[in-house]
Amino acid sequence: MAASYSKGVTNLPWPARSPGLSPIEHIWDRLGRRVGHPTSLNELEARVQQIWNEMSQDIIQNLYASMPDRIASCIRARGGSIGHSLYAEPSDGSVIAGSSLARAVKSVSR
Repeated sequence: MAASYSKGVTNLPWPARSPGLSPIEHIWDRLGRRVGHPTSLNELEARVQQIWNEMSQDIIQNLYASMPDRIASCIRARGGSIGHSLYAEPSDGSVIAGSSLARAVKSVSR
């Protein structure tokens, strides 16, 4: 079924682990850095929802606007890692790195 569905679809080479090319990874990290240290899954969910609702559309637009530079960096690296520090938020100058949200989820689900 999948083979017939994908017939005629061009498969593009994509770095196996390429968070620098995935705008949503930057959003997840932003959420994780701002979520703090919740003590329950309910508190984590409430904080993530609040942060998400307060997030400026400028942040998302900047992520998409930075795609050409990130793609060019990936090409220069011949498909290798381009790191996580290619996008800094203009408002606070912070640099996105790692998976803060994943760490927050793990901390409350123990």
